[in-house]
Amino acid sequence: MIEFITKKNLAILYIGLCLTIWILPTYNGVDIIGGQWFNLSLLNILGLALVLKEYDKKILGTLFSNPIIIFFCGFLIWGLLSFTYAGNQPETLIVSSRNLNLFLFLFNTTYLILYHKFNHIYFCYFLTVLLGIEVFLVITDTYLTNGTLIGLGRGFVSKGIAANINITTYSILYKIPFVLYLFYKGTNVKILSFTLLLSAYFTIYILGARSAIIASVAIIIVTLIYSLVKSKKLELNLILFLAPILLAFSINYFTNKLSEGTTIIDRVSTLTDIQSDGSASDRLSYYKLSLEYFKDNPILGMGLGNWKIESIPYVIDRSNVYVFPYHAHNDFLEVLSELGAIGIILYGSIFLVIFFYLFKLINRSSQDYFKFGLVYVLFFTIYLIDASFNFPHARPVQQVVLLLVFSIILSKLIEKNHIVNTTTLTATKWFLFSFFLFLFFSVYSSYRVLVSMQQQQRLLSEFNTGNYSGDEVFISSIESTYPSVGVTVLPLKAMVSNYLVNKDSEKGLSLALASIKDNPYIYLGDVLASKIYSKMGLKDSARYYASRAYKNSPTIELSAVNYFPYLTSEKNASEFKKISELLKRSKSEFIWDIYFKSVFSIKDSLSDVDTELLEIGINIFPKF
Repeated sequence: MIEFITKKNLAILYIGLCLTIWILPTYNGVDIIGGQWFNLSLLNILGLALVLKEYDKKILGTLFSNPIIIFFCGFLIWGLLSFTYAGNQPETLIVSSRNLNLFLFLFNTTYLILYHKFNHIYFCYFLTVLLGIEVFLVITDTYLTNGTLIGLGRGFVSKGIAANINITTYSILYKIPFVLYLFYKGTNVKILSFTLLLSAYFTIYILGARSAIIASVAIIIVTLIYSLVKSKKLELNLILFLAPILLAFSINYFTNKLSEGTTIIDRVSTLTDIQSDGSASDRLSYYKLSLEYFKDNPILGMGLGNWKIESIPYVIDRSNVYVFPYHAHNDFLEVLSELGAIGIILYGSIFLVIFFYLFKLINRSSQDYFKFGLVYVLFFTIYLIDASFNFPHARPVQQVVLLLVFSIILSKLIEKNHIVNTTTLTATKWFLFSFFLFLFFSVYSSYRVLVSMQQQQRLLSEFNTGNYSGDEVFISSIESTYPSVGVTVLPLKAMVSNYLVNKDSEKGLSLALASIKDNPYIYLGDVLASKIYSKMGLKDSARYYASRAYKNSPTIELSAVNYFPYLTSEKNASEFKKISELLKRSKSEFIWDIYFKSVFSIKDSLSDVDTELLEIGINIFPKF
């Protein structure tokens, strides 16, 4: 056993566990990424310890002077500096600590590959095995649950390793290019890899992520273009590599057609009608608001991690309840709006440099470099499609694969060109020790976020049901400062305040008012302050906060149901008339219903404004 625990085996263990982070415990948080970020921070302690233990000055000097490492450090620092102007500073620190973990994984992995001279082909085999496992888990779980794999809606398909269909789909897609190496081996391996690819594409198609279907088509196009440009022909191996896409497509299309299920073509065709497709129209609106915010704040942006909060004023009118987008569904636009021009230049430069390195490596004539180049060109094609429609930067499962690819390309370039830089040797140890200090902060940050996510399981359940049964021990233990907003962007202080309305009005009021700063755009703190002031007998204050909440969030049902009773008790017909324009912004039949019930209760007849509103309501809600 002791002989097995060598530095090389520990390096393999570190990289392997990071790549299979989804098998580690997630500690029952409301979102599994809480446990994954915490686990990654712990694993990075092992990785950084191995770097310090092995300490090769030449490799470290070369890495510290590499443009990718420099740009990544610049991106980290610029993101952290946004703490000084971000509206929600804890979110900036949380995302900064996560970015630090990604940087350390890239740094540690590149160093360990160079130090131990790991062959990139073994990573291809490892990722291929992982692909098989992920596909097997989705297919078997789906079949055991439904008794079939044919004609299933997306809601009936297993969510796989990520507990999310889109993330699982792209986790599978990322690994498909690495199977390419198997097609250059023996016949038996070709049969095995062909079967694996057929299963993988079939799994992707039953999962039904539309951008992933587009990505599978992109694989065909890029492979054809690349092979024709590089070798002027399409080899048999590449034909076999592409064939499973068409076969899986045909199987899915015809079986769903016969079973009257939703075919692949049906799924993709919905993208052409953006107006009626909620998901597509939402994404388009997120892109627009990101660009609008950048236009207004081109240099600094809104602050790292703050998109989820600063985007609310742009989208609040579309929601009846407190459900808001958490990401821009485009990593590059999210960085652009959060960190401005400087941030996107630093972030984009990381990719541009790696693309330049990849071009240098594949601009060689050997067959091995032909295969190497195609694998990574396909990978980046898939990743860029994912990053343009989703938010892989926020998910450790996806980022570790991306950064492994960065490490392989970077280490291969250094090896082939014999790059050695000694200009920074004297400072390398200081850099490494400073990394350790920051890493311990990252572990602490990840732990506090994880604890909060564990608590949010209960918080959200009781908030949604309105049954606040928390005892004093639970209430006092709730983390509401770091993070200060939950996974639904609700301020956690406001959620704690809910438990104190009938237990400790003064403390509950203090938390409700304090929560307004944490997220000033949803006005939940105002609603709760209104309720508590009412309970304390301070009617004027209660009415003020109820009015403030409704007039700033008139589409939110809780704001309306809290404010309208004040106008009803006052028989304030003139105020009902004033807020009639706000009512038109709402698509909630519940709000329209209580508005007119309130108006009917204080009037003997309807005014012209009331009649006009009633006609509008009937047009919006035919059964109104």
